[in-house]
Amino acid sequence: MAQRSQRVLVLILLSVSANGVGAEMIDGVGVESDVAASVAVENSASPLALVAPPDAIVIDFDAFPAPCGFNRTTALRDEFVDLGVFFDGPGGSDGGAILDECSKFGVSGQSPPNFLAFNDDSQMEDGGAPRSPETLLFDPLVGLVEIMAGSSRSEGEVLTMTAFGLDGDLVDVGSLTLTPELQALSVAGLGIREVVISGPSVFVLDDLAFAAAIEVDVDIKPHNDRNRIRPTSRGMIRVAILGSESFDVSDVDVDTLAFGPRGASRAHSRGPHFRDVNRDGWMDLWAHFRTNETGIEFGQMEACISGATLDGTPFKGCDAIRTVPDMDGDDLRDRLEKKFGTDPLDPDTDGDGVGDGAEVLEMGTNPLDSRDQPSPSLE
Repeated sequence: MAQRSQRVLVLILLSVSANGVGAEMIDGVGVESDVAASVAVENSASPLALVAPPDAIVIDFDAFPAPCGFNRTTALRDEFVDLGVFFDGPGGSDGGAILDECSKFGVSGQSPPNFLAFNDDSQMEDGGAPRSPETLLFDPLVGLVEIMAGSSRSEGEVLTMTAFGLDGDLVDVGSLTLTPELQALSVAGLGIREVVISGPSVFVLDDLAFAAAIEVDVDIKPHNDRNRIRPTSRGMIRVAILGSESFDVSDVDVDTLAFGPRGASRAHSRGPHFRDVNRDGWMDLWAHFRTNETGIEFGQMEACISGATLDGTPFKGCDAIRTVPDMDGDDLRDRLEKKFGTDPLDPDTDGDGVGDGAEVLEMGTNPLDSRDQPSPSLE
């Protein structure tokens, strides 16, 4: 009887060890005690460290209990689909899995007790490998995705997060060098459908946050309903972001503003300015952008500006435009080139070093006579 009891006890201990219960853990894998003792793997948890926008959805992976080892779980998939995100791995049953911090990844800064873990050298209970790349699919589309990432074993290696739109077009890319202290990584842009996170063999993710982009009202060329733009112009385009009861323009991070298909940055020497341009009682923000940096082309009927607020929430607004021809980019429309007899393909018809547009529209000199120069100013 005593011998049978000993055999049962041995079988129980073997079973416990095989399932990771009571076993020494390193990076979610059971190891021999002497190996575990030689590796520093203390986790140091903290409250939610990610600073997310007020309206963001935050997933801390703590909604349900998780095991210490990969061999007692499977890859994360549709557990958070009701919140608007589906997780997928690189194929088959592979992908990141939620583990308790008793898995001992040797990281700090996570919100306890769980995180999304990866270890290429491990295997989950269904045979899948907890490896990247991890794909996050969002429905509805979002404008900002943030997450905390870290690793002790893969310290110094790079983790990349890439955002794609509905048609698979690239929206944004972010990367960081992994450390044992979790760091925030984010991507932002309009219409993010998919985010792909690629990392080294061992790392963890925690505190995923995502938020939709804000649609704002925009007025291109305020007080000019025609919104005529000459794409070849070397001048400026003034764009106003209209404030409202629901959108305070003082919250805009002006350094994030991007206008037109090419995402032109604002001309720093001109603003930004704060003024109620449409006289509705709400302060508006307007800035200037160099036309030849916007990427606006002939035939385009709409132009958009995008950016982010100081708390990282992305926004976008569009307005109708009408492009007009100016083939040589001298700010004199082709119709006026014909009227004044200037060459529509030469920005300086008389070759005097002053553009045709400047001579006609600003100086009042003859663009066909190089001897006709503006009168010297009297001091």
